Amino acid sequence: MHPWLLLAALVGQVPDSVFENSAPWKALSNDDGVRLECRPIEGSRFFEYRAITQTDASVGDLCAQVFEWGTTGKDAEASGRKLLRDSPDERVVYDQVEKPVVSDRDYAMTVTRKTDDAGVCRIRFRATNQFAPRLAEGWVRIEKLWGSWTFEPDGERTRLTYTLFADPGGSVPAFVVHGSQRESTLHSVKRGIEKAKAAAAARGK
Repeated sequence: MHPWLLLAALVGQVPDSVFENSAPWKALSNDDGVRLECRPIEGSRFFEYRAITQTDASVGDLCAQVFEWGTTGKDAEASGRKLLRDSPDERVVYDQVEKPVVSDRDYAMTVTRKTDDAGVCRIRFRATNQFAPRLAEGWVRIEKLWGSWTFEPDGERTRLTYTLFADPGGSVPAFVVHGSQRESTLHSVKRGIEKAKAAAAARGK
């Protein structure tokens, strides 16, 4: 590939290295069996969040339902969602987020899923705005967005770990974002478990 074409392809893409961050986590809370932590991200005034819990939902149901919900389901934060690319374990989605007071935002995101030989399922998502349509006038594009789900067998239960980092861009007060992202992290864990258990219940298990 010509160097200029490679550069164009990488514009708006969050690198894989964000998932290898070794910075320590700081405990925030431990309510209802969910441990919530955060850590700073170099060069950002926003935090990355991590939630850890155990659940009776199976790795298989969590892996399947969270991947489906995170790519084709209706997201409370996103007023518009389009599936741009689709394959069994990788999808690209385009989301539009319309909020009162602040500017409307959008982003394209690639979501990948992989299960290893130990039965651990990992789902990762990150902004890949090279797939997004032209930015509409008055909108703000979210360039820094990434996170992951990890589902690990833990005896008869499953250990669930969810991480999220999102820098909304523009002039949004940091204190507003911190509160909403903490709530969003905990809400996502709850919804993921609910969807996995509902799938199991529908099969009569």
